[in-house]
Amino acid sequence: KYEEEVEYIDVRILEEKRQNLRLENGELTEDSISESFSFGVRVLVDGKLGFAGSTDPELFDEVVRKAIKLARISEKKIKFPFLSNRAIVKANFKIDPFTIDEREKIKFLLDFSKRLEGKDFIKSTSLNLNFSRGTEEFYSSFGSEIKQEFIRSGFRAYCVGRINGELQYSSFSYYRNRGYEFLRGINVEKETKELSEKLLKLLKGKRLKGGKYDVICDNKLTGVFFHEAVGHACEADLVLKGESILRNKFGKKIAISDLNLVDNPLVEEYGKYRFDHEGVKGRKKYLIKGGKLVNFLHSLETAAQMGHEPTGNGRAESPLFLPLPRMSNIVIEPGDWKKDEIIEETKIGVYAVDSRGGEVNTSTGDFVFNAKEAYLIKNGEIRECIKDFSILGNILNTLQNIVAIGRDVKHPHTGGWCGKDGQHVNVGEVAPHVKIRGVIVGSG
Repeated sequence: KYEEEVEYIDVRILEEKRQNLRLENGELTEDSISESFSFGVRVLVDGKLGFAGSTDPELFDEVVRKAIKLARISEKKIKFPFLSNRAIVKANFKIDPFTIDEREKIKFLLDFSKRLEGKDFIKSTSLNLNFSRGTEEFYSSFGSEIKQEFIRSGFRAYCVGRINGELQYSSFSYYRNRGYEFLRGINVEKETKELSEKLLKLLKGKRLKGGKYDVICDNKLTGVFFHEAVGHACEADLVLKGESILRNKFGKKIAISDLNLVDNPLVEEYGKYRFDHEGVKGRKKYLIKGGKLVNFLHSLETAAQMGHEPTGNGRAESPLFLPLPRMSNIVIEPGDWKKDEIIEETKIGVYAVDSRGGEVNTSTGDFVFNAKEAYLIKNGEIRECIKDFSILGNILNTLQNIVAIGRDVKHPHTGGWCGKDGQHVNVGEVAPHVKIRGVIVGSG
């Protein structure tokens, strides 16, 4: 219908059903179910891009006309390596969460909450349970016809404790591309016991005097560190804008030779997908291999700009947004060390567990990360708990100061949602234990 006016057109469609349940201090504060529909249209006219979207399917022709108009008034010319793929991808699950009686879901949350609230040092709890199921469709004038089903489930527990005026918090989360069967697999007694014990350790923990220490990061903290500090710096749009510390490092050695870092949307983690939001087939690709930077993460536009092959990383929160270069699942390949060996050969250091946030400046490479838990290591043994522990440094220096990579690569199913330019997409991390020499640390 529009072929005389445009060189290329693609259409993305998203239909989704969501449920969110929240329990605050034993009281149900939210139980909402919503359904949504959205579509987006992208066109090329005389080599210039136009994009528009809507939540009203009756406005399709109007949206196309708007996209064409925006392309015609654009001043920027771009190139796309046009592709054609056809596929139907089914979601992998056993139990549709939307068929489960609400009483069972609420009972799970109440049981979990009661076990936590039975501890006198726990002063508040927050539990969040969410499900989403839907389909993503992609069609293009070059013959792409892709329909992907998805299902996602998540559970997060957060509790705050207090002893003698000292406040600390502890949390954990699970995110899976599975149905309700994931929730039935959670051992409530085990998880609440571990959560409360960790919180009590933090409340009784000590603060560490700042300085330089050898730091051993567990699987979860390692995964988040490489996602935030390295993965974002590999996103090609940031590289092209000069906002990445890696902008002049392509093909150069930036890390120790034992380090191999992969982005892989085919791994069974929360960032899994078969095709990205530009209809490009997802594939495993090395970002760092043998310590050398060998790839960036691309959308079709950035791949054309840099003369690289598309990587299948053009992703968008919904069809109402343009795809951007984004990560999927960040994977650090295993090394030769056993976890116990890494700890035993450390005379003085810190064992840091999981992440509770941080900041990274991708332009300069400077970062600060906070660990949920940390423990002092003396003469190869894990000792007292350290509270409010953080690590500071620079990406390039840190990559050179890695001295041990564990062989214990785990699939923790603890990915989540990553934000960039106002968009959030599902991501995951898979990593072993890693030891870094001479890290600047703080506590307090």
